[in-house]
Amino acid sequence: MNRPIPIERFVAYGRWFQARAVPNLEQRKVIGIAKDTAGFRVVLADGELLRCGRVIIAGGIGPFAVRPPQFAGIPRDLASHSSEQRDLTSFRGKRVMVIGAGQSALESAALLHESHADVEMLVRESTVQWTWQRPWLHTFRPLGAVLYAWPDVGPAFISHAVARPSLYRLLPRWLQDSWRAKSIRPNGVGWLKPRLQNVTISTASPYFPRASGETRWISN
Repeated sequence: MNRPIPIERFVAYGRWFQARAVPNLEQRKVIGIAKDTAGFRVVLADGELLRCGRVIIAGGIGPFAVRPPQFAGIPRDLASHSSEQRDLTSFRGKRVMVIGAGQSALESAALLHESHADVEMLVRESTVQWTWQRPWLHTFRPLGAVLYAWPDVGPAFISHAVARPSLYRLLPRWLQDSWRAKSIRPNGVGWLKPRLQNVTISTASPYFPRASGETRWISN
């Protein structure tokens, strides 16, 4: 993906896919899942018990927001997670610190800057990782197919191993760990990079002070 997708189109696609792939969708909440000899027992919020042979869990990202423990005692209106923000124009004229170097953090910093907030990014790592800085390397045939597998997850060549789980699990564990770190580390998509050129980014900040590390950009 080399350009942003409007949220309305993203949501519309999800609903379109659900209507065709899973038309009989139950909206009840699952409160418990337990394995038994016949498969699984699924308990719904209204008390109904279902039995099934297979369970697939797609929890989304909402329940897994990670907040640094250093900010546990700070009110949510002063230290919030990016998933909790819907309109960043409310920060106009305010000083804001964004912690992290993933797509959510980088995009939040760009939107805050464009909303005329005084924003600085604090990054634990010594570099900021970028993907898709040269889209033609991913799409130009046959070169793109040689460098990247069709899911396009991970650096060049490594992408092919990541896309083949049956092969990947046969690799030595030390190699799996190394390629995993390179493939799913926090990063931003290349189209976002120009929008952050005027944003202060402090790197190598393990304890979240106002760091003085030199900002470096790197792509995979």
